Amino acid sequence: MRGPDLTRKIRSFVIREGRITRGQSAALKALWPTYGVALQSLSTVPSQVFRRRAPLHLEIGIGDGENLLAMAAAAPDNNYLGCEVHRPGLGHALLRIREERLSNVRLVETDAVDLLSTVAPVSLDGIYIFFPDPWPKKRHHKRRLMQAAILDLLADGLKRSGRLFFATDDASYAESVVDVIERSPRWLNLAGPRSFAPRPYCRLVTRFERRARDGQRRVYELAIATASN
Repeated sequence: MRGPDLTRKIRSFVIREGRITRGQSAALKALWPTYGVALQSLSTVPSQVFRRRAPLHLEIGIGDGENLLAMAAAAPDNNYLGCEVHRPGLGHALLRIREERLSNVRLVETDAVDLLSTVAPVSLDGIYIFFPDPWPKKRHHKRRLMQAAILDLLADGLKRSGRLFFATDDASYAESVVDVIERSPRWLNLAGPRSFAPRPYCRLVTRFERRARDGQRRVYELAIATASN
């Protein structure tokens, strides 16, 4: 059962618009009608926005789209949906989509909670959440994306054969997600109880992971499935 009342107050981001280039701004105007998706269009059969039926994969928090576009290029038989709130990143992704002529990518400008509260149940084959804001200060932990109420929404959207992949270089965040999974009857940790997974083949080494490596920080990986799988 969905719980929008539980999640409506959760916002895992603060808008830091930054500088948007002329090219990014132009891309948002010219390319959004083709590659942008209205949130409500995802409430029935999300794959229809691609004008074809294919496995549907969602990345939440795409940044500038580096990882999302790499996945889409590597698996043209899949559909990929990217969720992001920061317009410079969306503009950059649109430019790359056009440059690489990717027809299997669509973008939605919205908060993850709103998307997960809207997307049709049991419609996603894969969900990817890589290096979300860890909100390291204890008083800000309530803003973390991966917490019990939102994990319930993720479970609602994921197909029974689907997988959720998560990565962070923040140890406390990683442990808190493991705690939630272990307590939830809806999720199964594919690496085993309280264990972390190997690095997934599907993830590009983005600048966030490079920063972690440069800082000699461990990257914690989780691969989880709905418990009924």
